[in-house]
Order: sequence, then C-alpha cells, then structure tokens
Amino acid sequence: MKDERIRKYAQTLLEYSLELKRGDLFAIVAEPISAPLVYEVYREALRRGAHPYTDITLPDLTEIFLKSASDKQLQYISPLARVEAQRMDAILHIRGGENTKSLSNVDPKAQAKMQRPRVALRKILQRREAQGKFRWCLTQYPTHASAQDAHMSLAEYEGFVSKACFLDKRDPVAAWRKLSKDQERIVR
Repeated sequence: MKDERIRKYAQTLLEYSLELKRGDLFAIVAEPISAPLVYEVYREALRRGAHPYTDITLPDLTEIFLKSASDKQLQYISPLARVEAQRMDAILHIRGGENTKSLSNVDPKAQAKMQRPRVALRKILQRREAQGKFRWCLTQYPTHASAQDAHMSLAEYEGFVSKACFLDKRDPVAAWRKLSKDQERIVR
C-alpha cells in the first residue's frame, strides 16, 4: 500500500474504529509483513497520547506450537494474558500473513485444545466491552497471500481494501460517520 493510504488507514482505525484516547493502554497484534501499517498505527497512537505496545508474531509460530506442544502446554494460559485482558483499553488485530493456509495440516483437535481454555479470557473481554471499558478491531493488511485467496493481484487487492475502508476518500472518518448515520436511519 502507498504511504498516504497507510496513514489514512491508521487514522481511521484509531479515530473511528477504536476511538483511541489519551492514556489508553493499546495493543497492536500483527505479523511482520504488516509492518508498514503497524509503524503508522503505533506513531498515530503516540500522537494521540495512548500507550501502545506490540505483539508481533513470527510466521509459522502457531503451527510449530500446535504441532509440538504437549496437552498441558496447549491448555496453558499465561498470567500475562490474564492481566492484559483485565487491563488493556483497546486492541487492534491486523490480519494479513504470508501464508493463509499455514494451519491447514494441523490437527483440529490440537487447535480446539488450545482454544478451550481461552474462553475465560474472551469472557473477560466481552464483559469489559459490554461495560464500555474495552474496544477492539480486526482489520486486513493486503498481502500477496490474501490477494491470491481473493483471486486478485496485490495491486487489485490493495485497491479493494482501500475502497472498502474508504481510504480512497479525502476524509475516510467522515465517510464512515456518514455511513453510520445512514444505517442508523434505516434501522429505526
């Protein structure tokens, strides 16, 4: 993606999607391939006075973990993950890996064993979200792998994501707010 679109993307995610505020403890979860967006989101979070931190997962670590971990390791929840669920104000998950099929040959039972104990963490986050104490957003960073899954070239997929997120507009946040108002009128 071009720099201007990435800058607009970061601003839209933090201003509209997450409503990031001064003092917010803010996690950015991504893979290295999405570094251009991570850098801009991090920079924008600092401008807003938030306290950003990153969780950058190397490609294939989840596959290695699921194929190599014991049952006890699969079911282990780090105390740090519990603290994070109880304390963070906002989290941004940036999707867009190098290999969208990396878990295709992993035993689904291992994946289920890993997910089962994480239900407690999701409940904490859902409760906090319902109380207005936690905000989250899942977004897509265009990569060759995701473009291939969409049967597009990378340039076509970047254009698709840009249009879907109103990054082709002068003010994407204003476009999202207008869409929100339009939808609100329809719902009533």
